[in-house]
Amino acid sequence: MPSMADNIRSVASGHIRQARTRGDVLLAIRVGDIVREMHLSNRTPNVCSALASKKFLEENGIKLERREGPPSGQSTTTLFIYRVDGPLGTVEKVSKFNSLRGAAKETFRKLGGGEQFIAGQRESFHPR
Repeated sequence: MPSMADNIRSVASGHIRQARTRGDVLLAIRVGDIVREMHLSNRTPNVCSALASKKFLEENGIKLERREGPPSGQSTTTLFIYRVDGPLGTVEKVSKFNSLRGAAKETFRKLGGGEQFIAGQRESFHPR
C-alpha cells in the first residue's frame, strides 16, 4: 500500500509531466495547491518533505532551484521551484520503455489478433 509520501509524490509528478508536455523549463509548485488537490488536513509538513525529497527529484529527473516561503519552510504558501529541462534520468528510461508500446500491434493484427494468436499457440502445444 502506498505511503502518504508516495501519494504526494505521485500527484506532484503529474505537475512535472504537464510542465514537460508544455515545454516549460521551470515549474513552481505551491504546497497549498497539493494540499487542496489531495484534500489533505494537517499534512503540510508531509507535503513539504515529499516535494523536497531526493527520491522525488531523482524519479522525475528535476532539480530544486529554490524554495520560497516563511523561514520554517512548512507552510501552504511555501513555493518549490524546479528546473525540468536537461537530462531526464529515470524518466527518460521509462519513456524509452513506453515507446515500445504497440510495437507488435501490426504483427498481431496480421495473425488475427493477440487473443487468436495465443489460442493457436495453446492449441499447438496441447492439441485436443
